[in-house]
Amino acid sequence: AAPEAKRGGIVVYAQQAAMQTLHPWKGDVTIARAMSGVYEPLLRMDHREGFDFRPDKEIKPGLAERWETVNPTTFLFHLRKNAKWHDGKPVTAEDVVWSMTMWTDPKEAPEPRQAAGGLIASVAKVDDYTVRVTTRIPSANFLRFLAMNRNPYIAPKHVEDLSKAGIGSGPFR
Repeated sequence: AAPEAKRGGIVVYAQQAAMQTLHPWKGDVTIARAMSGVYEPLLRMDHREGFDFRPDKEIKPGLAERWETVNPTTFLFHLRKNAKWHDGKPVTAEDVVWSMTMWTDPKEAPEPRQAAGGLIASVAKVDDYTVRVTTRIPSANFLRFLAMNRNPYIAPKHVEDLSKAGIGSGPFR
């Protein structure tokens, strides 16, 4: 039997370069890797991070407990109602809409992070725990992109300065 998970402690993570920011979108790939345990994506791939990137792996729930493809360019994401930010506030559709909108803003998400939002035409809150995303064109890889890429983290809208806070919804703080 696997040992029971232990709460607390410190994870040491080797980096190639010094981190210049904790902002999940504004840093380079070094930041994205380091923050992968702090922030959660909507979807994730069923693989061991950093070890297994085969394209035949299934897409699994992340912050979205389920999703629907309404038509080739419209997707509904139903968020986990028990998801919380590290400061105890709930993760809501407003956080997802805000995060996904930031991916398309060149001032907020300079390249290569803009690519995360380049396909997105609109993002809208349906209710507190449901988000509708419309893409500019049909894309067979849109859901896989959300699940595989380290860039499309969902961040808390209420945190004033993400570059210093590092408040996410993932297992690490």
